[in-house]
Amino acid sequence: MPILSSGNKERCKQQVTTPGMRGMLTHQCSRKVWKDGFCKLHHPETVAIRDAKKTEAYYERQKNSPWNIISEYREKLDKANARVAELEQEVTELKIQKEIQS
Repeated sequence: MPILSSGNKERCKQQVTTPGMRGMLTHQCSRKVWKDGFCKLHHPETVAIRDAKKTEAYYERQKNSPWNIISEYREKLDKANARVAELEQEVTELKIQKEIQS
């Protein structure tokens, strides 16, 4: 969001939008200044902390999602199938060696 360079200095300098009858209306945030000309909601430090928490929560939800669990089982199944293929190859080679020896 854009930052207002002018406007009421006692209010947050963040420019916010709200829905209006003719579309989105842009105006200066109505909250009091907390630090560096921003309110607590729009200050870059608190925005960064809030975004980090959201990202962490998102990844936590993704870790427990059914799709992730399915992909974990798929990986295990792929490894097992690869091992089965190796063992089948080994059995084939042993059969060939046995036929040669006979």
